[in-house]
Amino acid sequence: MNDTVVRTRLSTPAILRAAMALTSSYEVEVASQTPTGPGWYSFSGLTSPAGLRLLAAQAEAHTGAETPVERSAALGLAAGRVASMLAFALTGALCLGHGVLDFEPGALAVRMGPDGPEALGVAAHGIRVLETADPEAALAAHYAELVAPLVDGIGPLQRRGRRALWTDAADRLIGALFYSHLALGSRDASEHATRLLAAAPDRLRHKLTLIPLPEAVWKQRAVCCLAYQTPAKSGYCMTCPHLCDSDRRGRTSAWLRDRLG
Repeated sequence: MNDTVVRTRLSTPAILRAAMALTSSYEVEVASQTPTGPGWYSFSGLTSPAGLRLLAAQAEAHTGAETPVERSAALGLAAGRVASMLAFALTGALCLGHGVLDFEPGALAVRMGPDGPEALGVAAHGIRVLETADPEAALAAHYAELVAPLVDGIGPLQRRGRRALWTDAADRLIGALFYSHLALGSRDASEHATRLLAAAPDRLRHKLTLIPLPEAVWKQRAVCCLAYQTPAKSGYCMTCPHLCDSDRRGRTSAWLRDRLG
């Protein structure tokens, strides 16, 4: 990215840690060099053909997937966890007022655990904060740049089209934005989400369908994550487009009440 690097009061590692702690259950490790060792895979290595085969094999082992449909869904969920890590980091930093984080792809790593991708690692020199006149456009463009090798890589291994894969990635970005707003006390992230989508590359753009509830305004998923197709999880997620409106509203409302206490 060509935007100007901006100096902030917090160090970039501190910004990343704060962003991930805001809403994410994923761990983050910032080191002098890209993390290595047991379980760690460089981002470029993980998105290589060999790395994606490893991701697929672990997803199958974790979920017990056996059929082609189950294996495809399991891989999609594992890849989605990697995309979600990046989405939480980027949207969290932006909503905390620290601007747009810019990662060097070569400085990134992912740690694989028994349940799949569980931690994001980065070399400290590979994180910058950018000063830009349009932070939403800069964030969306950088996210698309980061997840492109993942989306392109799993495409041949998946039973769904390229458009659906990109919409799933976009769902995770906009979902992370809603989570960040909620964590900071905002009950309606729809205006911010609309601005981000309008500024995003075409491959991330999709219709934003809202779920207005007494507790907060939430978003409906644009495409199904296919978790219901794996042996490890039955049924649809609470904002799934396959649910009827009353069921989706009821389940999301219950989740929000529990989360908001």
